[in-house]
Amino acid sequence: MADFEARNGPVALFGDLVWTKIGVDGSGVRSRGVGPVAVSVGASADVAVQMAILEAGGAYEVARFARASRKGPPRSHAWCAASMTVLC
Repeated sequence: MADFEARNGPVALFGDLVWTKIGVDGSGVRSRGVGPVAVSVGASADVAVQMAILEAGGAYEVARFARASRKGPPRSHAWCAASMTVLC
């Protein structure tokens, strides 16, 4: 997983990248017998998942709200943002 954010004044760009690969496989056979009767049970599992998520977007600061004392950095921001997400 990786992400980034870059700001320059009221403009911001951001992005995320997520990659997942999960692979599980297995099998087994069990045989049991009592006297002339024999029973065999078999099981098999195979799971393979690959996933990629890519998100990119931008934002623009539309308002900045300062502290009541007007000293120090602003307390909150209002942003207008848009993003695009791609799943593979």
